[in-house]
Amino acid sequence: MPQRVLNRSHVSFLSFGEIVGDRLPNVVKPEASDFTPRRIHVAAASIIHRDIKPANIFITKRGHAKVLDFGLAKRTDLGSKRESGSGSDDPTIGESTFAGKELTARNTALGTVSYMSPEQVAGKALDERTDLFSFGVTLYEMASGRLPFDRDTDGATYGAILYEPTEPLSRWNPQLPP
Repeated sequence: MPQRVLNRSHVSFLSFGEIVGDRLPNVVKPEASDFTPRRIHVAAASIIHRDIKPANIFITKRGHAKVLDFGLAKRTDLGSKRESGSGSDDPTIGESTFAGKELTARNTALGTVSYMSPEQVAGKALDERTDLFSFGVTLYEMASGRLPFDRDTDGATYGAILYEPTEPLSRWNPQLPP
């Protein structure tokens, strides 16, 4: 949780305390026979992260997971349950600070392709479920050592996310049940 919200020269930002640990890919190895995900606590703050992936999950020395890198995050309106857009035409948190400046290309999907939800790929409105899908891709990768939709090109990966089923985890990790 943020330690404090600061406002300097009309620019608001969050100040976080130091966390000690390592990123998820360095802590949990897919080939580990004792693979068991630890309790992961995510604080619901009406935010869609839009880029959940192993490199953005940090495991503290106490074994707690922290989500990092909110550069593509979107706020959701709790009152109306407004869904966030999937692309760059839906402003990221704090973008109004840079009014009039194009920080991202319009009408492009944002995020890491292999971890995107079908709604992100299709440019549809997003809600919290997009992060759940991306976390599921992360768990699949942790358990199997492979991404479920990894293809040779971004376009082929988009197609796989939208239209192809995943392979059973037991195909890649025989220690898992079918």
